[in-house]
Amino acid sequence: MAFRLDRFLTLYFFHPLLSNVSRKSELRIPILMYHSISSDIKMRGHPYYEVCTSPQVFDKHLMFLQDQGYTSINIKEAADILSWKKTSPSKPVCITFDDGFRDFVTQAFPILKRHGFSATVFLATDFVGNKQGGFKNRECLTWEDIRHLREEGVTFGSHTVTHAKLTELTQNELEMELKDSRLKIEEELQEAIDCFSYPFAFPGEKTAFVTNLKKSLTSAAYECGVTTKVGRATEASDPLFLPRLPVNDFDDLAFFWAKLDGAYDWLYKAQRSFKMTVMLLNYIKLGQKKAMLSKSGS
Repeated sequence: MAFRLDRFLTLYFFHPLLSNVSRKSELRIPILMYHSISSDIKMRGHPYYEVCTSPQVFDKHLMFLQDQGYTSINIKEAADILSWKKTSPSKPVCITFDDGFRDFVTQAFPILKRHGFSATVFLATDFVGNKQGGFKNRECLTWEDIRHLREEGVTFGSHTVTHAKLTELTQNELEMELKDSRLKIEEELQEAIDCFSYPFAFPGEKTAFVTNLKKSLTSAAYECGVTTKVGRATEASDPLFLPRLPVNDFDDLAFFWAKLDGAYDWLYKAQRSFKMTVMLLNYIKLGQKKAMLSKSGS
């Protein structure tokens, strides 16, 4: 396995550090983020960005969860537990899938069922049932698949209509992505949909956008949601912007366990600090450019 800094720091610094310090009693729920369960591992760049997990590795992950006594819950249940509205099982875990690829029904669900777990799947509704490439050149679930899975206990949520970059939309376009996707799923399943998954990297450093997004989600009748913010969900987490733990084919059991145990929670602060630094440097450069233009024009 090629060297990767996030894995090295997690396994050989943060995880040992956690074992040597007293832990707070605050409840923390790991929310696992998967995408495709298939052997189509492409390795485009850093392993962190891989969206595929082979059925063999996924089976090992679930076997580990089963052996460790975890109980799967959905996102609404997690939000209710964290806000003290619901009693928690001793070791809760949420298993989520973004994008709604059809390999969920052919590959992921049989493995989930075999180990006694369920999951939450987030749908970009424009791609449901599209056999001509679907999304990212992958076939997506059909509404028939989705209705069958719902009967089997799988929970569904919105992942927008078109999987758009929400930071680039007008307010009207943003509201359409949030509301129309929810209404379409509700129409097909004949039940209320209250959970949302943010597409692409979550722009936590853009506070004005996040504030507006929260208002828009509330207006669109969402009660809870997940993001790509890395970490476990806690009582302090915003129920509309719960963090998750990205998981893929490169998560061996040692790394997988470290993530569940909290040793990967450091990464979001590091990512946010990096983004804030980049924003500050760009702001300084812009100020310098304006100053030079003003000086040259005087």
